Formats: sequence, structure tokens, C-alpha cells
Amino acid sequence: MARKRKKRRGPGIILILAIVLLIAGFVVRRILMPPAIHYLAYRPAEKPALAPAAIPSEDLSASDRNALDQTIQDKSR
Repeated sequence: MARKRKKRRGPGIILILAIVLLIAGFVVRRILMPPAIHYLAYRPAEKPALAPAAIPSEDLSASDRNALDQTIQDKSR
């Protein structure tokens, strides 16, 4: 008896789905991701914090300032 030759079908449904998913991935990455990343990453502050007028650690007395200047001069030699 002669065997019937099996007809070759076109690409399987899995191959077609894989190609569609690959194309969809490129479209999402190139078109949808940049605006989404910008929206998620960039959040301007509604009320920016005000900087204090003077930082307490920078308020040095005259003797402290002289001692600091002397230490800087000694280290630079």
C-alpha cells in the first residue's frame, strides 16, 4: 500500500504568535515606553523646600574662624 504523503501546512500558530509578540514588543519599546518612563520618572516638587537662611554649622565665632584658618594653613604647607 502506498502511504499518503502528509500535506505540509503553513507556519504554525505558535510561530505566528511569536512573530506578533516580537513586533508588539518593538512597538511598545519604541512608542509607548519613552512617555511612560518620563511620566513615572519626572515629578516636579509641588512646593520646593526653602533653604534655611543660615546653616548653624557655618556660624563660627571669631576664635573658631582663626583656629580653622590656622589649621588650613598648617595642612597646606
